[in-house]
Amino acid sequence: MAKFIVILSLIVAATVLFYFQNDLRAGLKNLDTPITPSAETVSIRHSFKDGIHLYAGAIRLPHSCYGVTVDARRDPENPSKVLVTLKTRDGMTDDDLRLCFKLPTSYPFETLADAPLGAELVLLVDDKEIPTRILETPWHDPRGTILNLEKI
Repeated sequence: MAKFIVILSLIVAATVLFYFQNDLRAGLKNLDTPITPSAETVSIRHSFKDGIHLYAGAIRLPHSCYGVTVDARRDPENPSKVLVTLKTRDGMTDDDLRLCFKLPTSYPFETLADAPLGAELVLLVDDKEIPTRILETPWHDPRGTILNLEKI
């Protein structure tokens, strides 16, 4: 009798999991617009040493399965501007299902840029300009960096 109950429980559990997995996959296929971060002001820590700018901050995204890549370069049209570009990739739309928490999650980023002193920062997240608040920190301050920059 115990074997029958265990087998029946496994069949019911497998059926429920199969149903939810198909429902989740169908919901992910119907996403029309990508989720982008809100237009909140992003606080960015800035350090400068020998012509090198260090920018570090974090953006908030809707869940825990995003991938974020960062790139910094001078604006070719205006050399006194530094463009920090963040590209986000939603991991929930991938075919492989992962454990993702539907909680707003902070994604830290850090990048270096070669530009003159006083260069203006422009933050672009998925090609949309996001307002920033710059917090100046000393180059050697451990609160201002994620990378180990002692040898620079």
